[in-house]
Amino acid sequence: QGEHAWLEEVLGDEALAFARAENARTEAELGDPTASPTYARILSILESKEKIPSISKIGDYYYNFWTSAENPRGLLRRVKSLEEFRAAEPDWEVVLDVDALGKAEDASWVYKGSASRRVYDANNKLVGSPTRTLVSLSPGGSDAIVRREFDLISKKFVDASESPFRLDKPSKSRCSWLDEDTLYLGADLGAEGDMTSSGYPRRVREWTRGTAPEDAPIVFEGEDGDVSVGAYLSRSRGHAFEWRYRTTSFYTSKRWVRRHVAARDAPWRALEDLGFPDDASVSHLGESLLVDNRTPIEAGGETYPAGSYLAVDFDDVVAHGLKGASVKALFVPTPTTSLAGVSSTKDRLVLKVLDDVKTRLVFLEANTWLDAGSEAEAQIRGISLSAVDAEESNDYFLRSSTYLEPSTLKLGDAKAGAAGLAAAEPLKALPAFFDASGMEAFQGRATSKDGTEIPYFCVRTKGAAATAPCLLYGYGGFEISQSPGYVATWAWTQTPPCLPRCISLRSVELRVRTDRAVGYGAGRDDRRGLARARRDVRRGEHPRRRRVRADVAPGREEGEAPRLRRGFRGGRRTPRGVGRRDARDPRRPGRLERRITRRKLLRPAARIGRGRRLRGAATRHEALLASTGGRVVARRVRRPGHGRLELPQAQLCLPQRGPRQEGRLSQAAHDDLDEGRPRAPVPRAVLREAPPGARRRRRQLL
Repeated sequence: QGEHAWLEEVLGDEALAFARAENARTEAELGDPTASPTYARILSILESKEKIPSISKIGDYYYNFWTSAENPRGLLRRVKSLEEFRAAEPDWEVVLDVDALGKAEDASWVYKGSASRRVYDANNKLVGSPTRTLVSLSPGGSDAIVRREFDLISKKFVDASESPFRLDKPSKSRCSWLDEDTLYLGADLGAEGDMTSSGYPRRVREWTRGTAPEDAPIVFEGEDGDVSVGAYLSRSRGHAFEWRYRTTSFYTSKRWVRRHVAARDAPWRALEDLGFPDDASVSHLGESLLVDNRTPIEAGGETYPAGSYLAVDFDDVVAHGLKGASVKALFVPTPTTSLAGVSSTKDRLVLKVLDDVKTRLVFLEANTWLDAGSEAEAQIRGISLSAVDAEESNDYFLRSSTYLEPSTLKLGDAKAGAAGLAAAEPLKALPAFFDASGMEAFQGRATSKDGTEIPYFCVRTKGAAATAPCLLYGYGGFEISQSPGYVATWAWTQTPPCLPRCISLRSVELRVRTDRAVGYGAGRDDRRGLARARRDVRRGEHPRRRRVRADVAPGREEGEAPRLRRGFRGGRRTPRGVGRRDARDPRRPGRLERRITRRKLLRPAARIGRGRRLRGAATRHEALLASTGGRVVARRVRRPGHGRLELPQAQLCLPQRGPRQEGRLSQAAHDDLDEGRPRAPVPRAVLREAPPGARRRRRQLL
């Protein structure tokens, strides 16, 4: 809207020019990510054919929409039975090829879903299998869509001779089937007042087959300041209700409801007049209205807190209002719990409850609302449950995963309650994209400044130190909690880290402790690392005088004080009372060391440590010697007596060098280190300084 309306034209010249300019500016600052091996690895995961097809039962078929490298715009396809879907390679029947459609019509179509036409008898029971559906297509992927009636039998769009429902002008339209030949319609038909100031429908029409949509009578109308206006028909367990709504803000709306009868003469009831607040979400299951309130609500003589889930009989609430009706509380939140989702089968209602963002499934009987075998404890996982056929069976599709276990799709029985989760039949499963055998996931708590305890999840290497650098991530948009789940692209964390190297900055050097990132020393040479370090000093972000903590230093037992030995810290000798054998304690990791002077380069690692070589040095550095051909990176150390840059030796994993590349990394490793390439976050650096008056004669390097 307004001065930025040109952005609505997704394929317009002005919008595309803007996107290209912004992309060029980003790449100039950050570099082209497509040249990075990490980028290629993540892209291969995202484009992997190892995906679980999501299916939904419509009539006699199980439908799926599938995208791939061969069909980027997707295929609407189906199988005839669950037995066929269980096969490793199901025999999919293609119903609609969106790529072929776009090529035939010279249009950039993007599939936006479909609404099947279901036929019901006088008792609101489904009859037969749907034969028609209303397909939504978007030009270029914009929010505006066109709608076309599609024949599921012939797998073609309905011919014009059969008077199909069709909207060729793209708009943010709303459609809902009333019967075989009637639609509730809200769309931009060219008349003034068709759309709200937000660009969504403002009027609802009843569109009859064979008539022009602009000639359809207006049956409901909102105000220009509304966000959106619409109407729809819903059916459940032999009961049907018609709904009208005016969305007045993102979280509030005014709604009207009435029973759907053949004569369509039932009176409309305003939910506001019945005592429902505007911010409550209301649906129905059978003849009961289900209420999800965002603010405290008075119902049945009690006040329920925000986030409750209530059930009330429709006729009861019409006769006595919400305050006087008999209300059943299906869920009442606590300081640590919230309702994340609801699913229903033929005889069960299933609630997905979050307890400190861990999930627990609650199974209730659909008519009495009694507990039907709910889970006792919440678990760290991501889980979703959807009915196979909510009107005819209690079977459900269960998709679940954890941080360390890939997604699986199972078939379960809701009548078995929580016991049915373990007995659910596996249908499909993703392979593991990274090795999780040495990792662990757990939940901890952090206390904010105001005293609030905040739960968080941590995924780390087993046995990792309690204090370590980490990558933080959080989400809370639209009041949606992000539950745990498998992230295949975490495979980048197992990319071999790069060889650490020393850098110098005035009288300070960095000592970095991590197994995935190198820090300031990363780059084709040290000049970039020096530049970044100097920049952080100017910004006050450089940890110049922070000492290494004894309880996290590698090779020491937790809480053990650091030990000194001959030659350590520029020549300071072993403290009084500590013998020579103790100073060479074999439990301490071996370290490469040699005497160096100003402006002298490193020598081959095979020669480092002669004379005063520490016990364990050879075994500790086998990976270093093998992967570098007996040499370490040749880099200048400006003055002895500074701190050191190191990685924990137990976690050291070095990239292989090419032939005859003495003193530098392979080109592949440089691609990962390049300043313009994506890399792991820079870890917290800690500093160890030389003591005052120390002799500047000896340096220790990794």
